[in-house]
Amino acid sequence: DNFRTNMGGSTWTVSGNWDDTGLLTVNRNTSLIRLNGEGKTFGGPRWYYAIDILGSITDTYVGKKECLYLTVSGTLTVNSGATFSVAHPGTDVRITSTGRITGAGIFTLNDKPVILQQDGVFDVATFYVANDGRGSSGYGNIAATYSSPLTLFGGMSSASKAWRFGPGMVVFAGDVRIIGDDSGVGLGTFDNSVTHSSFTFQGDLLMENQVGSVTWKKGNGTVAFSSTSAQRVDFLGCSVEPLISSNTSSAGLTFVSSFTTPQLLINSTALTSAATVYFAGGSTFTISTFTMNGSATYPIVLKSTDSQQWIITTASATVYGVHVASSYATNTIYALNSVNLGNNTNWVFMNAGMEGPERYWVAA
Repeated sequence: DNFRTNMGGSTWTVSGNWDDTGLLTVNRNTSLIRLNGEGKTFGGPRWYYAIDILGSITDTYVGKKECLYLTVSGTLTVNSGATFSVAHPGTDVRITSTGRITGAGIFTLNDKPVILQQDGVFDVATFYVANDGRGSSGYGNIAATYSSPLTLFGGMSSASKAWRFGPGMVVFAGDVRIIGDDSGVGLGTFDNSVTHSSFTFQGDLLMENQVGSVTWKKGNGTVAFSSTSAQRVDFLGCSVEPLISSNTSSAGLTFVSSFTTPQLLINSTALTSAATVYFAGGSTFTISTFTMNGSATYPIVLKSTDSQQWIITTASATVYGVHVASSYATNTIYALNSVNLGNNTNWVFMNAGMEGPERYWVAA
């Protein structure tokens, strides 16, 4: 009848539009829907077991549609106002080399499903990893490029949970916000201590304590920032992996809060461009190894976000070709071929031929 459909264990191949709006109940069972039409729509709010997108399909339902397994070899467009969700522990998403998930809507992983294959294009407007993002195996989403303008980690409702990605390089082409727990009960952890992924962020990276709190659990990978536009980073004072900045925007990379890291590396000489970094005034940045490789042609500019000094604590510093303003070094930093822009404490700016405290100029 028009109120209930039992899908059984069959494969339903549809070359036209699919719309389940008129159905009161869909018993999805273990069925597979194969949508192979071109320029077709997928309407209605029902939940399904497995969906294969072989053609060009647009999710037109204003609201949430959900399945357990999704394979995309064609194009899935999630319209504005639509949320396409894959949910349930142990389930997965696979995007083949010809596949694309796109559109102005939201694509959600809810409660432990993971992306096991990402060989195509993933640029849907919002990618939302809700609740636990570790997957049943504990290894999380595959290391790949995720090009959504916005990626959100959050939506936890009760107990403390975590988000992970698999080993390898993970690239986020858009902004990333780690917003944590909606209820204020659990702790949200961006956990890299098991898989030791490396990350490249091409937009902002913002950790936000909203109702609950979030933290970062570091691994053995690296965290890189790479853009020709301004970027903001908020680690909320966490201890993180070694940091690399390749940001070449004149507006620079801005650290809006303190952090602790084994290393901060900037090599503007290799970038063949000047680099600018702003540090939150009044905040302390604990950097075991501080490596700045700039030059007169491609200087590295280090400034405070306001009139307060930014505080750097470092055990080892190799610094060339920097322009520094409003910084307080807890241990003296010697900067070769560098420029003092003022309001610096415990920085020694040296010209070529000077090599630290053993050699210095004395006026005649």
